[in-house]
Amino acid sequence: MKGLAACLGALRNALLALPRFFIATIPPRDLTVTRLGVTRSRIRAYWQAHGRLPPSLSDLPPTPGRDNATVDGWGRRILYRVTGDSIVTLSSLGADGAVGGTGQDEDISVHFDARD
Repeated sequence: MKGLAACLGALRNALLALPRFFIATIPPRDLTVTRLGVTRSRIRAYWQAHGRLPPSLSDLPPTPGRDNATVDGWGRRILYRVTGDSIVTLSSLGADGAVGGTGQDEDISVHFDARD
């Protein structure tokens, strides 16, 4: 019985590690675009539930079955800027972590109204 429990535990740990493995194979720019999109959806859901924007991205409840990370593909926090009551800009400064750039260093931004 101990052997079976150990095997099941090892299998469970391997299955839990699979999402991290697959995320590690996604190019950082693509992962960033995906995470910006998921974060946008989470902000819109927060707006629908509370009628306001979250004070910070850490206040967003997780969406089950989704990658809920609020860091870009290079491991830096997604930037969250609010303009007015419901207008949001989410951004990443690209591979170099500096404003501007081209190619992999180019900034990535999503600008949207949380009410829509």
